[in-house]
Amino acid sequence: MRHGRWVAVVLFIALATLVGFRGVSGGGTSVIAVRDPWVRPAKAVQAAGTPQNALAAMNGGSNSAVYLTITNTGDGADKLVGVQSSVAGAVEMHRMAITDNVATMRQVNVIEIPKGGEVRLDPNGYHLILVNVRHDLNAGGNVDLTLTFEHAGPIQVSAQVRDQ
Repeated sequence: MRHGRWVAVVLFIALATLVGFRGVSGGGTSVIAVRDPWVRPAKAVQAAGTPQNALAAMNGGSNSAVYLTITNTGDGADKLVGVQSSVAGAVEMHRMAITDNVATMRQVNVIEIPKGGEVRLDPNGYHLILVNVRHDLNAGGNVDLTLTFEHAGPIQVSAQVRDQ
């Protein structure tokens, strides 16, 4: 009987190695890639100075937007569940929609990434907002982001700052 238990343990480890535990979702595995990440320029806001800076500081500071494309070439769905960057007080996920000729923007908790599909984060749909930018974001610079996925885990991305 002891021999049977060892065989079962060895088979379990072999199967786990073949299937893998990372990125498992709905019977499949997500394989996430990020393309063309970019950020709009923004100025950091100081509490003192011009009336515009004082107003922006009272409203929480200057913000910027991040756009990119997320591709999932795996056979399992995944979700973007969080984003962090040291250049901002927070990073929020948003979705812009037009209903009855009225544009609305709402914060979302997750962005679904379908198996074998892609999601574009652009000005007319999902996008990321850098809230309370800590230093100037000038064209030609870069912003480091950590995108966290439910199954694929954290992915480091460097987004170029550009006007368009």
